[in-house]
Amino acid sequence: MKHKWANDILEKAKRLALYFRNHQIPLATLRRIQKEKYGYEVALTLTVETRWMSVFECLDHILKTKIAMRALLAEENIILNQEIKNYIIDDCFWEELKNLCDFLGLFINFIRKLEGDEPYLSSAFVTLRDIENNILLNNKIPNDLVEYSIDRAKYRLDHRFNGELVNSGNWHDIIEEEIIHIAGKENEVRVLIELSEYIGRRRGFAKKHL
Repeated sequence: MKHKWANDILEKAKRLALYFRNHQIPLATLRRIQKEKYGYEVALTLTVETRWMSVFECLDHILKTKIAMRALLAEENIILNQEIKNYIIDDCFWEELKNLCDFLGLFINFIRKLEGDEPYLSSAFVTLRDIENNILLNNKIPNDLVEYSIDRAKYRLDHRFNGELVNSGNWHDIIEEEIIHIAGKENEVRVLIELSEYIGRRRGFAKKHL
């Protein structure tokens, strides 16, 4: 992650995961506590450069085992590195980790649906607008991360907009173009008709599609 706030949280999560993976006794005890607390084990995963989901999984799995990690501190025979203990008892770290997971979860859930077997095109635009609104209203993450994330989402949809700041005009152009691209040019009219009931009452279509 390029954003400092997000990267700092990710680095702490990676250190926690790596520490337990490299220390078998604390890891075995943590797994026992996980089974006692949750009824199942939560694997501590590291990021993999070729797997886009691995960053979210690393963060999410650390968050899911918070209770077990804190319970581990009460184990008499377990000695942890002081830095690791500091992470585990740091309420601010856990709060920011949850905020980051909630933020990333919006994108993860959307991408999973797009990659799934169930048809999702008809609601893709609505979902993207909901994501945009959720991001803009989120006051638990830095403002520059909000702007960066929307800009990156726009770039992912259309590489021509690399480096161009998002604005209320071209964001809709890009979403409409992407949905038409997915559906096929031959279905352009049908797609726009299906979208009209939703966006026609709000901000209208991209001018080039009128």
